[in-house]
Amino acid sequence: MQHCGFNVHLNPFGIVFNPFSISHSLKRIAAKEHYTETELVFHNGYFHSLDHHGSFMHQDPAMLIRTINDRIHAANSFLRSADVAIITPGTAWSWYHSESMRTISNCHKLPQSAFQKLLLTDKEIYQSYESTVQQLRSLNPNIRIIFTISPVKHLRDGIQGNAVSKARLLSNLYQFLNSPGHENCAYFPAFEMVTEELRDYRFYAQDMAHPSNWTTEYIYNVFKDNWFMDDAKELAVLGEKFARMSQHRPMTEDNALLEAWKTKLRQQRQEILTQFPAAYFPEI
Repeated sequence: MQHCGFNVHLNPFGIVFNPFSISHSLKRIAAKEHYTETELVFHNGYFHSLDHHGSFMHQDPAMLIRTINDRIHAANSFLRSADVAIITPGTAWSWYHSESMRTISNCHKLPQSAFQKLLLTDKEIYQSYESTVQQLRSLNPNIRIIFTISPVKHLRDGIQGNAVSKARLLSNLYQFLNSPGHENCAYFPAFEMVTEELRDYRFYAQDMAHPSNWTTEYIYNVFKDNWFMDDAKELAVLGEKFARMSQHRPMTEDNALLEAWKTKLRQQRQEILTQFPAAYFPEI
């Protein structure tokens, strides 16, 4: 969706897998609760936050904290006017950090002795779903929420461990969505599409865990066909065309030809923005 010009905001904590950590992230976003350097850990020459994806790392702790807190503020502002939030837990397994005595999002390859691997209980998962919705609605009472379960296999948990994890996520989400008060929440069956409709390893990448590019595109097209209004479908087509054009840089070093290509890109970008003012494409 971002590729096609939709105004979206990705999780400012990076990829977060378990529902407890997703809920915790949203609590800090809703409260605009700043991180401090005392919450960072130092490992292999870099500072890390145990609540964030591995892409959040820096040799300067002040720079890392500034980046983290700026993204919390940006997410808070975006969610206040967002139409839809999509929540995608991927595993019921979590890591408990013994020193800080809390569940964390990412181990950052620290020594395994510093953590305990735990399977979240049904109660913890259900309460995490509940808290996630509460935090989103505290920021934006009218926001619509779509839940989906990631079809990515967590094979490091073992085949059985992955199956139990996904089953626990699904069973609690089914119970949650069918309980009173969650009428503005919906479910998109990406997990079932991969495991039941496609059901073949040719639809996975070489690691046999992640869906292939074709499968990802298939899921997106089903989502688009079933959830997009007509104008959104039109933007998706125009945005995809523009994205392909912008990536197809002319094989020349002639400045005049390059400038003509950029001018054409700018014109096409402006035509889309005139028709869809809420669309977003970077300046050229």
